[in-house]
Amino acid sequence: MYRFGGLYREVPIAVRAELDESARIVSLTIDEESCGSQGKSCDFACLERSLRDKLINRPFTEFSQIYKDAGTTGCLHVFEILSGASAFFAVLRDSGRDGGSEQELVKISSDAGGLIAENIHEVLGKTSVTNIDIRHNALPTFGKKGLPESMDAHLSVSVNGKTVSETDIKADDFPGCYSRLNRAYTRAYHAEKKFFAAGGKQRFSNLPSLVGLTVLALSREGMSGTFSRAAKLENILIFLQTGEGREGCIGFRKGLNMNQQYMLKAAAGAALGCAALALGIALKRRVRL
Repeated sequence: MYRFGGLYREVPIAVRAELDESARIVSLTIDEESCGSQGKSCDFACLERSLRDKLINRPFTEFSQIYKDAGTTGCLHVFEILSGASAFFAVLRDSGRDGGSEQELVKISSDAGGLIAENIHEVLGKTSVTNIDIRHNALPTFGKKGLPESMDAHLSVSVNGKTVSETDIKADDFPGCYSRLNRAYTRAYHAEKKFFAAGGKQRFSNLPSLVGLTVLALSREGMSGTFSRAAKLENILIFLQTGEGREGCIGFRKGLNMNQQYMLKAAAGAALGCAALALGIALKRRVRL
């Protein structure tokens, strides 16, 4: 669930992959109830077809290739889900387990002096807790896009009660803010990976994504309004997912015409409904829409 300004939006995305006995992908579907961060422009039917073309009959254990192919869709959410599932599947395989669970909860809140965040990550019964505390020495400033352009703050990051980063952040542009946060969160990522004894790239951890979530939280505090702030924050989210000047995901690009047709049909249906209602009133008949 994302919170934009005073609005809440649930963006659940469920991907189901069935494997044969040799761990090859035999079917792949995205649940029709899924909802993307770009709203109606997200076309999961299109993404689903693209993923099937790339991944059907591919061994789920080919993590590096899954990671690459899922990434070419340009959909950050589907990419994270599939690359994380493939990486966790490898952990189960390497440990000789037939099954297991992994779940993660991130909470970020603001107070008068800064931001605090907590990341709770459970893997195969073991739980790691990362705490982040940002104390402002001076309030951050923001550019036209709403991104932080300066920071003067003290940052403390701990994993399971042990400090992994304690530093002052002084930056006068967005890349500087982002890189200083990313450096500290990367240390937390490696500490968590060591705690879980996970080799290679632990793609089922959201700690690297905390940089983007922190930027969103900082930007939110620097904006006024409700609906306008929500719209600005969605634009920041798209920027964080796709980068400067890059196109949106395949489902967004190819699905746009489909969604325009959907909206036109919906508008036409509403117009016909209004006309029928007016006619029913004129004839003093009850009209059920």
